[in-house]
Amino acid sequence: TLLILFLLITVKGVSQSFISKSFDSIFNSDLSNIQKFQYVDSISNLENLPSEKLSLLYHEYSKYLFKNSDTDKHIFYIKKAIEIREHNKKNDLKSLKKSLFNLGSYYKNSGLYFKSIKVFNQLLDLPGEDRIRYRGYTSLIYLCEKIGDFEKSINYFKKVEKYYFRNKMFVQLSGLYSRVSRVYVSMDAKKYNKLIIDYLTKVDSLSKYQKLTKKSEAIINSRLGIVYRSVNDNEKALF
Repeated sequence: TLLILFLLITVKGVSQSFISKSFDSIFNSDLSNIQKFQYVDSISNLENLPSEKLSLLYHEYSKYLFKNSDTDKHIFYIKKAIEIREHNKKNDLKSLKKSLFNLGSYYKNSGLYFKSIKVFNQLLDLPGEDRIRYRGYTSLIYLCEKIGDFEKSINYFKKVEKYYFRNKMFVQLSGLYSRVSRVYVSMDAKKYNKLIIDYLTKVDSLSKYQKLTKKSEAIINSRLGIVYRSVNDNEKALF
């Protein structure tokens, strides 16, 4: 299998999606972590390996390392992918955006909020309106709320809301309303109680597109409880 994959990545015309799935099958196989590293090292040292395939290898390997909580290494390899994709962005801007989004997400999940914000802003500086761009905005809503920059968080929300609504992305819109309700709770639950209730009601109404999980229901009820308590409506808060 490894030999076949070695041959595939040196052949012209093989699609990136096919190679990506091939890499993924190797990284999720029963091979040991050392064998997987040796595989990556061997491919990266192949002569005349096209740069887009090398960047794809690093991108996919970083995803595998992230899933297995190897923090230092997954950051190292996604940065290598970004470095290569920066040089090829005229031909393949989408791949660069994917790698930047992943790096921003890695930093966010590690609690490195300012580093994450910097990377997502790099993503937003790239041209083109697409889903990756708006996923970056969505992450920034969370990040700006975390660092207390509520005004920016709300501004990003307004951009994303229009995009999701225009493209009938109602599942994503539900998550967005849940996220912005948290921002307003963090700002001032009493002052913004009507807005918070309105957004949480929208989350509930959009559940026809995707049933709410128990966790989502708990979040809605928790925030509603905070809001009703803040305006001294203790009966509703207790309910």
